Amino acid sequence: MNKKDLIANVADRMNAPKTTTAQYVDSVFEVIEQTLKAGERVQIVGFGSFEVKDTPERDGVNPRNPQQTIRIPAGKRVKFSAGKGLKDAIKNI
Repeated sequence: MNKKDLIANVADRMNAPKTTTAQYVDSVFEVIEQTLKAGERVQIVGFGSFEVKDTPERDGVNPRNPQQTIRIPAGKRVKFSAGKGLKDAIKNI
């Protein structure tokens, strides 16, 4: 499912116009992004949580030349942890 499919699905469930639904979906994504940029965690009970984690500098393998190691700089990444409700929902698919 991509963003367009998500908007269409939510619009159908809410019996709302796709343009309005798209604004709501975009707003949710923007709030999550801004909260993560501020260094805060986003926790949606029953679904999961998003947080920013620091990744240390490390050695990696050059995909174009597997014999060559390259230095991967330190950075940040977004970590998603599924909540109990989501885990339970997909447990027996």
